[in-house]
Amino acid sequence: MDINIEIKKISIEIGIRTLKMKRDELYAKKLTPKKKAGSGDVAAELEMIGRSYEQIYDAMTLLFDNTISFLTNAQDSLIAADKSLANTFKVI
Repeated sequence: MDINIEIKKISIEIGIRTLKMKRDELYAKKLTPKKKAGSGDVAAELEMIGRSYEQIYDAMTLLFDNTISFLTNAQDSLIAADKSLANTFKVI
């Protein structure tokens, strides 16, 4: 059984642009939590929340970068495949 996947190049291009805009918005919102807010359990919890925020931020930016890279590679592959197919038809 053959499976056909239909991909619109413009959809990939729009997706890449949208992800880049969202990634740039995320980069612009980076906050650096204070290192020491005092002493006691509350301060320790706030520091832990700050570290968690940094980890989430790093994971999200990595996710954006990897998704953009994947879609860019998919787009490049589609373009290369189209050119290869067009050249095949020219030869015939």
